[in-house]
Amino acid sequence: ARKNDIDLFVIFPVNSAPDELAEDPELAAVTADGEPAKEDWVEFVCPSRTDFRRRRIEEARSIVRRLRPEGLSLDFIHHFVFWQMVGPDHDPATLPDTCYCVHCLQGFAASLSVPPGSIPPQPQRAAAWIRTNAADQWARFRVETITSMVAEITEGVRFVDPDILINVHVVPWRRDDFDGALTRVVGQDPPALSEVADLLSPMTYSFMLHRPPEWIPSVVQDLDWVSDCPILPSIQVASVYREDEVFSATDFEAALRGALEPPSAGVVFWSWDRIEADPERAAIIRRVVRGSEGEGG
Repeated sequence: ARKNDIDLFVIFPVNSAPDELAEDPELAAVTADGEPAKEDWVEFVCPSRTDFRRRRIEEARSIVRRLRPEGLSLDFIHHFVFWQMVGPDHDPATLPDTCYCVHCLQGFAASLSVPPGSIPPQPQRAAAWIRTNAADQWARFRVETITSMVAEITEGVRFVDPDILINVHVVPWRRDDFDGALTRVVGQDPPALSEVADLLSPMTYSFMLHRPPEWIPSVVQDLDWVSDCPILPSIQVASVYREDEVFSATDFEAALRGALEPPSAGVVFWSWDRIEADPERAAIIRRVVRGSEGEGG
């Protein structure tokens, strides 16, 4: 990257930690049903675990010390959900609800200033108690868990490089989608995140999510209305999860043009190897991006 005068951002997965979970399954986030937070390949560590958070901060610092990137892009920094499989007609009531491990429940009880025994220790009973007695406080607690983790990683790496840029990968749900699930389920609050990060990057993989290309700028606009930092959408280059269906070059170009509509700060492509393997899509990128630059984009 430096040889070609290209700024380097390193993608750093945070709460998706299969290696750590293989070594210590007790780190897993716990659903309201009392099960480990896992679906297909997606499995999450509980984001409130203090030791895990410290290890992640030090790992981020180590990456920055070693590679000296211009930016660190924080991925999987939210509560558990396999959002890649959530289509437009998904029932919000079936989305997962985490984390009900003993650490989260104790932390939540402390935040409420109630005796530790006030919240039942069993996940199903705890979830029922919270729904009845403290649903709004629970939502705020879960958002703060994620926002504070972004802030702690940002502070940690800026001890190494005060000028490093921090990007946060955002689940591509608008504020009202799925009954406000971006904050309620995912725990990502764009206004709060934009105060501690330099960029927010919604993963607007339209074909994967059965959305039209014009959905992409609607997500960017929705985030931009409430955020104080630039919005940098990410789009898919090739078909994923729908490999038996055609994601044409025309579809890709429409997604790219949608991603570059104002107020977008640019575009991220997922991923480079798919561009390298498809000269037609590489040519589309060159043509569209150069045209955008010519228009002052």
